[in-house]
Amino acid sequence: MSADNPIGLRALHSVTWYVADLSRTRRLLVEALGFTPQPSSDLDAPVPDPATEDSVVYVAGSCRIVCSAPKRDSSPAARFLRLHPPGIGRLTLEVDDLGHARRELTRRGATFVSSELGEVTSPDTRPLELATPIDDLSLCLIQRGPAQRASAPASRTLLGPSHIDHVTINTATILPIALWLSHLLGLEKHWETEFHTADGPGGDARGSGLKSSVLWEPSSEIKFALNEPRQPNFFASQIELFRQDHRGSGVQHVAIHVVNIVETVARLRARGVKFAKIPSAYYEQLQARLDRAGVGAIDEPVSTLRELGILVDGSARGQYLLQIFIEDDAAFLGGADRSPFFLELIERKGCAEFGAGNFRALFDSIAAAQATRIAAHHG
Repeated sequence: MSADNPIGLRALHSVTWYVADLSRTRRLLVEALGFTPQPSSDLDAPVPDPATEDSVVYVAGSCRIVCSAPKRDSSPAARFLRLHPPGIGRLTLEVDDLGHARRELTRRGATFVSSELGEVTSPDTRPLELATPIDDLSLCLIQRGPAQRASAPASRTLLGPSHIDHVTINTATILPIALWLSHLLGLEKHWETEFHTADGPGGDARGSGLKSSVLWEPSSEIKFALNEPRQPNFFASQIELFRQDHRGSGVQHVAIHVVNIVETVARLRARGVKFAKIPSAYYEQLQARLDRAGVGAIDEPVSTLRELGILVDGSARGQYLLQIFIEDDAAFLGGADRSPFFLELIERKGCAEFGAGNFRALFDSIAAAQATRIAAHHG
């Protein structure tokens, strides 16, 4: 532990996705993205009680996504799904020393939810669950030994998912969450941007906007991106529309880093995966935008990126990122319990930022999809 990492954060271990039907997420994670299903008992972290929830752990690289469906009304999954559509209900972080983390969090005023989360060998290694200011999202802290880390299941491939890059949370106001992350966990501001469709010539003041702030812990590279609506027209922001669909603040998307995004996306499209639609005009001035940003030439042909719908951004020569957004749960999985949650795929080529130039393209794409749904609902 250090003054810069007071809790001793080590890694984002896993995310828990509460669903009504495990077969629907299996279609996306296994058949499309290539995750490997593991018994929940293989997860070296607390898992749901099998008497109350059916759970599967999906692993790809060091990514772990725990999908849980309720068997009893008293289960955490059932409680979450009574209030929200399917989505992320728990984030699990690994720390160096749970005893130290418990003492430091107590000193900082943390609210502990439960200490009965799984098998333990001593009180100091009992997992911690914390309440958060993000509605019904909980945070779990665990400690793993060297042997657990060495034996943890992983799927290493030349293509596809490697690790979770960041988690993005939509909320009515960033400040309480940012203060909580910085005061309790010691995260620091890493990056931010804001815009509105009213910005620039001919902009629509009746449109939509956002402010985004990214907090991180540099040594563990744990990153949380926080989005809030921006005036004018706060209630028309797609951030606020997400909150209406989700019935509160919560995780909008989880970004998964992939090895070779071009080959990965081509493979996924061939498997029927659909991605957020990006206006073709985005690519017309792409190289000029990269030149103005100081990135210069990139390895991938723009024609290939246009064909696949991959976005590019950066801020230094030869350092950039590529990203794409899978259509949200509502579009890809369908069903009455539609959810605005989705997955992002990202490949970083020396760029630690978040693609400010791409925020507008994603923002416009989500807003268009939301408008289509609203029109279909009222039509």
